[in-house]
Amino acid sequence: MLGNGENMCAYAFDGYWKDVGTVQSLWEANMDILQEPPAFELNDSDWKIYSRNPVKPPHYIAKGAKINNCCVTEGCNVYGDIKHSILFEGVTVEKGAVVEDSIVFPGAVIKENAVIKKAVIGEEAVIGKGAIIGDENTDSSQYASPYCTGGISLIGGGIIIADGEKIGINSMVASETGKGEN
Repeated sequence: MLGNGENMCAYAFDGYWKDVGTVQSLWEANMDILQEPPAFELNDSDWKIYSRNPVKPPHYIAKGAKINNCCVTEGCNVYGDIKHSILFEGVTVEKGAVVEDSIVFPGAVIKENAVIKKAVIGEEAVIGKGAIIGDENTDSSQYASPYCTGGISLIGGGIIIADGEKIGINSMVASETGKGEN
């Protein structure tokens, strides 16, 4: 800017701000909502958040499902266990599935007995039955990514992860895995 002769100004800001230009910072910004106390208040009438909300029914939490310190939006169907995670609209978590320290984007399906730990699951992704995302004991060098650090795994939007597939930490999956039926 200065090189082009444009003016540059500074603004003193003391509120919440985070650059979400990396997978790590995107994950951190979402987890900030779940802090005790939250890094910022979503219901603050002096700082309104405007968004485009889809027309979805209320979320459904099945008998026997467990939810602890989460943000679950409209249209979600939860039959499994969710801990310290954010579920965007229309997510389905089937019976026996576990989602922990994760962000699950709209329309994703976490099938029966799948386990998701410290991951970002893309829009409309399907995680197969019994699959494990964020497995510390799995060598996923084929999925290793310089974009995924801090133990975070990333599953791209629309990706289908095969039944029983294991994806290790610091992995990014951008194409379907295995030949499992989903």
